[in-house]
Amino acid sequence: MVVGSLLTGCGSTGSQDSEPLTLEAWCGGQVADRCVEALTFLHWLPEQEECVVAVTDPTTSLFQLCQPLSPEPIGGPVTTIPTPGQIADAERERRVFIEVELPLLDARIAELIGRTHPNDQLTVGLVFVEPLTVPDMEAFTEELDGLWVSAWRTDYVCGSGMLAGQPQPSRFAFRDGVERAAAARAAADRSQEPLTGRFLLEAAWAGMEHAAQAIREPGVLVEAVEVLLPVERLSGLEVEPKVRKVRIAATPEEAGDLTDPPVPGCEP
Repeated sequence: MVVGSLLTGCGSTGSQDSEPLTLEAWCGGQVADRCVEALTFLHWLPEQEECVVAVTDPTTSLFQLCQPLSPEPIGGPVTTIPTPGQIADAERERRVFIEVELPLLDARIAELIGRTHPNDQLTVGLVFVEPLTVPDMEAFTEELDGLWVSAWRTDYVCGSGMLAGQPQPSRFAFRDGVERAAAARAAADRSQEPLTGRFLLEAAWAGMEHAAQAIREPGVLVEAVEVLLPVERLSGLEVEPKVRKVRIAATPEEAGDLTDPPVPGCEP
């Protein structure tokens, strides 16, 4: 992949007088999930390692801080409808990433995190061999000394979405979606900045609340979760009988690990 040079301001994120950090040393000074973001980012843009190890901002996405100078998106602008051949090529590239590159990337991340954060926690995606009820899933994650962050159920539920007034089907839910929505509303209310499109945000927040409540309903089955668990537990996950896939650099949804149930039509 050919990319542009580093951002001109990239060096300003770290001291220009000090010796540049190695990637491993930089990761050691970050939370574990930030290291995952960095290694995933560098898989696509390895030329940006110098920029990454100079970053001191712990919150802004590396995709914003260390983009190429070129104003065009990586791969060039899309100005025409893809041909069948281009679609097939893109699908082949996606499969190579998922089946070949992603396992290698996950292994590299696990090795680095094991050295730099042996006593910390990491967010990991788990795909189950067989779907679990929510109580069974929670009991399992507790056995791992972890806490589930989000989950994908085996079916869709209709709830509020980005289109205000129009219910949207979703399989995804945050464990604490009600609390997240309340915190987002409170932050918006406190903000001194003018907020446009508040109705869209309200619809998204309502959807987050509804999904978190709906996943607690009787009979719901979960086929994949994101769980925050001790790094020391990583090595045992591959042989865990309840787990079919372990994902670090991608979520189960991004990696195409989820089943494909019928999508309901959601009536207003």
